[in-house]
Amino acid sequence: MDRKLRAVYLADVAAFGLFLFGHSINNTPIVWISIATGLPLSSYLVAKVPSKKQLEDSKAQRIYELESQLTKLLDEKSWNENLNSNQVEKLIKEKQELEQKLIAEKLELEQKLLGENNQKAAYYKELLQGRDVQIEQLKQQLNRETTKLKTEYSAMIANIETVHKAEIEQLQVEYSGIVTELSQQLEQAISVTEQIKEDADNKILAAQKLTEENNEIKQQLRYQAEQQELARRELSLEERRIHVELTNERALLQKQIDDGLIQNERLKNIIEVLEVEKQQLAEQVAEYHIMLFKEKCDDNYSVKMVQKLLLEADINTEFLTMEEKQDGKVTVIYLRPISAFNENKLKTVCDQLPGFLNLTRKPTIEVSKGRLEVRIDKRSDKEKALANRERLEKSLISIDDCVQKNLGFLVIGEPGSAKSTGALYIANAIINQELSQKGIDDLIVPDSAMLLAFDIHHSTSWDDAGIKVIDNPLDIYQQFKYLQTEYDKRKPGNKTNRLIIFFDEMAETLDRIEVAVAEKEGTKKAGSDAISYIQNLYRSFGTGGRKKYINFIGMNHSYNVKALGIDGYYRNCFVSILLNDACRHYINTTTKHLPEGKKEQFWHWLELMSNRYIALATGAIDDRLLKHPTHHDYPQIKDGNPPKNLQPVKQLPLDIKLV
Repeated sequence: MDRKLRAVYLADVAAFGLFLFGHSINNTPIVWISIATGLPLSSYLVAKVPSKKQLEDSKAQRIYELESQLTKLLDEKSWNENLNSNQVEKLIKEKQELEQKLIAEKLELEQKLLGENNQKAAYYKELLQGRDVQIEQLKQQLNRETTKLKTEYSAMIANIETVHKAEIEQLQVEYSGIVTELSQQLEQAISVTEQIKEDADNKILAAQKLTEENNEIKQQLRYQAEQQELARRELSLEERRIHVELTNERALLQKQIDDGLIQNERLKNIIEVLEVEKQQLAEQVAEYHIMLFKEKCDDNYSVKMVQKLLLEADINTEFLTMEEKQDGKVTVIYLRPISAFNENKLKTVCDQLPGFLNLTRKPTIEVSKGRLEVRIDKRSDKEKALANRERLEKSLISIDDCVQKNLGFLVIGEPGSAKSTGALYIANAIINQELSQKGIDDLIVPDSAMLLAFDIHHSTSWDDAGIKVIDNPLDIYQQFKYLQTEYDKRKPGNKTNRLIIFFDEMAETLDRIEVAVAEKEGTKKAGSDAISYIQNLYRSFGTGGRKKYINFIGMNHSYNVKALGIDGYYRNCFVSILLNDACRHYINTTTKHLPEGKKEQFWHWLELMSNRYIALATGAIDDRLLKHPTHHDYPQIKDGNPPKNLQPVKQLPLDIKLV
């Protein structure tokens, strides 16, 4: 048995042992595993181990092959003997032919000698003697050659017999060994076959027993399935009952909801009527107060009403003076408190005054120099904004004020708000800012920079500025990998050049990159990983780019910094420039945390700059109104307005790796 069959046999025996072990401990999974393992191995052994008849046939075939080889060798020996005997006979025949030819020539010469004269007879006699000598020499040579051939023939025959005798003996030895080995294999195969048959019988008995157990288990499972079916039907009936009850309850609730809606409409109508009555009552109360507190011409109703409401709040005052400003639309009343008071109650008085004085805006009461200054402003928002226009204009900051922090930038605005030109203006401000001595030492060319833009729409603004643009999503992703290498390569103390990166349409580009990478790699995770990689990198540019002279300027339509991955801590690492609608939306929705004075300032600026280019800076700096970088002086928003005050950016050749 060869090694392979022996290994299979051992594995089969192990499977049978596992079967017996599993059956002894009533572990059905182990029993089935052993059967599933042992049956294929037994089948393989039955198929591969030869039978007695196959071994006898194989033995007979081997004997036949050996006899064929022996017959072939004997035929070869006979052929060689025939070949050598034929060569000897040929030589003898040639010798006889040569002798006959010489005798014929001798007779012919003798006849010629008889017919010639005596002179020629002597000549021919000598010639014949010479011929006899030649014939004798030829005979001797022929005898030597014959002897030599016979010797060679004998040696060849002896050699052939010796060689073939050794081969025959070797074949006989091999034959005996093969017969012995085949006999041993036959005996082993017979013993293995008997053992396999015995194992198979045992496994068949075990399988029959398992079949009986399986039948019992199937009966139990069938009974359990019937019980479960009964339980399921009972549950279904219960669900139907509950469904009917829920349907009835739902109909009842729907009716109640309909009744509630009708009642709600009635209440709304009542509330509207009450609101109208409330407004009428407020007007009547105002007229009543005017009639009630109207006295001499030198007394003022507003002063009396303010003092009355303050007194109700336990604040006793004495009138000092009253001033009117802005053509009488702003009234300032100065009062001196003559008792201690709680300043928190001043806010309550301010909330009450508009109803009594018929005002649209709440007055303000401030404590200054021991006096109460009550400011009543009857101007509209636009009138108030126009009055503060000069002060608002002076409060505007510029891009030069924003670049001093040397952080990343986000330029947010709708299409047509001049984001691209604004980004170029920011790049110029970064390059032209006053550098420290360290910056001058670190930069090879301090007053210029390398510029690179990512824009899937490939705006002509970049081409007009002569800036390298990458517009393919996959190329942008690959270029960010190269920028990672460039970022890591820049070490403190190594001289380098400033690199400014523009990233236009950030949100849309990130979505396109995610889809492209996911399609290329075949998994959505690859796309999301690519987005995370890019966001982490440009966040690094915002936090640590200033140390490595890499400035990032991103552009987007929406100020949804969470979608860009710049919320939380990272929001304070970027200066956000909000343009036009983004600025208006931010002021109207996100400035509730600001002080009232600053909120009012922002709203006045919106009122003044209606349909004009406006901007606001936030993020890494406190919320500040900003002069639009390139379109502040235009009287209205209009497509095609060229940028103003935009100087060409001083560029250096890109010496970084590019896609």
